[in-house]
Amino acid sequence: MNFKKLLDKTLEELDTSPEEPFNPPEPKSKPKAKNTMSTGAVAAGPAVAPAKPQTKPETKPSPASPKPAKPDPFRPPQPKIQPSPKNEMMVIMTEAYEEEANPSTREFWENLPKQKRHIFSKHPIMSVYGKSLSKKSFEHTNKRMGDVGGNVRNLMQVFQQIMQKERAHKEELESLAVNTVSEVWGIPVSMLEANITDAVDINTTKSSEDVELSQEMIDQINKRITINALTQGSAVDMMMTVHHLVNRELKKIDTELLNLYDKITSASHKQYWMMDISSMAKQLAGMAVGSEKVTYSNDTPKIEAKAIMFPILVQELSKGVMELLSHHGLSDMDEETTETVLAHADRLEDEPWLIQIGPEMWRKLLDAMPDKTKKADIVTALNKLPPKQMHDLIMKILDDPVKARPELEKLL
Repeated sequence: MNFKKLLDKTLEELDTSPEEPFNPPEPKSKPKAKNTMSTGAVAAGPAVAPAKPQTKPETKPSPASPKPAKPDPFRPPQPKIQPSPKNEMMVIMTEAYEEEANPSTREFWENLPKQKRHIFSKHPIMSVYGKSLSKKSFEHTNKRMGDVGGNVRNLMQVFQQIMQKERAHKEELESLAVNTVSEVWGIPVSMLEANITDAVDINTTKSSEDVELSQEMIDQINKRITINALTQGSAVDMMMTVHHLVNRELKKIDTELLNLYDKITSASHKQYWMMDISSMAKQLAGMAVGSEKVTYSNDTPKIEAKAIMFPILVQELSKGVMELLSHHGLSDMDEETTETVLAHADRLEDEPWLIQIGPEMWRKLLDAMPDKTKKADIVTALNKLPPKQMHDLIMKILDDPVKARPELEKLL
């Protein structure tokens, strides 16, 4: 899906009416049939005795069941344990591989099925599609960076320009981020909180212990990893595109912001292929430039996003929406199961790999979505599926999004 199609699809979704006026809820009591009476004269004819009516025992129609109200995707049952904040990292490097990804990245995906100790090694998506997803995502970002004139070598310069231009418009940009994400996802503004700041929250998920897991537990962990990849992918997609939906508002603040956002989002995403992820794992927490978390107050969820600049704030808000929707897949788990799943699937050191492949997975999912379908409904439905059924469907989407579309339609 190219950039223009992506924007067109988002705008098409925004034009969808929230209610179908010709599809009201079924009434609890069906209306009686109305008769039409003739008022004209009846033509004369031979008198015929009316036939004796056949009598049937009177039967009362069974009452119609009321049509269940459509559940609100943004109010899932609260999971037993809250996932830790997910972070966005930014790497400023003085030297970068302009032509190809870091050898360690290529080796990671090529050798993944043989890396028995890595959690991704037997993952049904990562171990089979990881290499091609990483490559396609890299090519997409690299082309995007070339189209907008981005360059990883002057990333720090662009970063400083943005910070200077945004400084006097903090509250305005925070409000714009909230309203935009609310409109794109259809989530109430009251459930979103945004803050442009460098004091971000850090992912504090406890490291998983090297213990033997049941196959059922492994399946749930793999499902959560896949959802995390889609979460990162949707958020990166928003970061790289959504400022074009609000370009009018941004131009009122500064006419150069749109181009600067294009440059920094594409170049910073490319950095995930430039760095040696494995060797930098312990430094990731100190590189965080954004975070999101979902909190509950009296069973009412709220998404709290923090980031150092507008496009990353949008990214974190969108990530928070996906995180909230993922609770549909966590709420039925007991506390011990939830803790084990999160400890294995939500590790900070694995986030860069998911940020590499997630955007391509998300674009494939967008290609497979039926017209006029709301993204929140599709994501909710995927989260509610059992692990194997969900992964079978995701694989069909990755193989051929158009052919997989009828499968998605069945979920709604």
